[in-house]
Amino acid sequence: MGRSVFRTVRHWIFMVVLVLVIASVGRDAQSTFIHGLPYQNIGHSFWNVLGAVFKAPYQLLTPAYYKFDIGMLSHAPISLFYVAYAFVGSYVLGILKGMADVFWRRRILYRGFQGLFWLLDAIPMFGLIVILECGTLYAAMAFPADPFKMLPNQTFLFGDLIRANLLMWAPMMYISRITGISIAFELGEEYLLTARSKGIERKRLFRPHVFANIVPKLQNEVSTVFVMIMSSLVALEYLSFQDQGFMFKLLAGMGQGELGQTTLYIDQGPFFIQTVVGYLLILAVFTGLFHLVAGAIKRHWREEHSYE
Repeated sequence: MGRSVFRTVRHWIFMVVLVLVIASVGRDAQSTFIHGLPYQNIGHSFWNVLGAVFKAPYQLLTPAYYKFDIGMLSHAPISLFYVAYAFVGSYVLGILKGMADVFWRRRILYRGFQGLFWLLDAIPMFGLIVILECGTLYAAMAFPADPFKMLPNQTFLFGDLIRANLLMWAPMMYISRITGISIAFELGEEYLLTARSKGIERKRLFRPHVFANIVPKLQNEVSTVFVMIMSSLVALEYLSFQDQGFMFKLLAGMGQGELGQTTLYIDQGPFFIQTVVGYLLILAVFTGLFHLVAGAIKRHWREEHSYE
């Protein structure tokens, strides 16, 4: 377990260093060619950027940023709702769909249902959000009473629920594939078909040792599901709330606090690179924590259900 956590955190740290190098080159080029400052070697720029990245979170705790912090925390409930809803929903619906993919795959009607899921899974999430946003915008323009409440606050009927489902979609499809593959692997394709043809009840197919082997596989995907949700959350907050989400505000505050960029709309390139660095650091910490939690749950499960 410790090696798994170390490999994961090391992977994220390598990504952080790579982005820091890119940020260093960008800052050096910006200082030299745009601001006309003397050329600095890349090592000097790298350590400046590295220091700024690690100082940025602490800068937000200074009195000068208390007002900003209060505004940022006011957006935390809706962001937590998105993450919790997407996380729980991806596992519940993903497991149910994975089981259905195994046991109902020969039914004609379910094949059409599967095709619809595959189609929606193939559409980029943010493209679908834009379609919904534009559709409700045109609907609001067609009805003077604005029943969809699209303007001016960029929200629409059941908007939060729709966006939360969109955020949940990709990890749900991922979990469903893991579930289906795990069930088929543990029970065996031939056993499944033979058992169903003989009329054996579905609940009897799930023997204790099958659960003992499938559940840890799903637990091991906890950190992956979390990263899938978090990697989309910032863009979703930006599209949905016009840069009013908690994570977006946090990263923007890091850029404002120490990295030297005032807003996303001024000097977008350096802001993007530097906030990505902060984002990767956040993911590195939380991914390691989720791996530790998943490992503890897995060990507890094995102790409680010591099946061979």
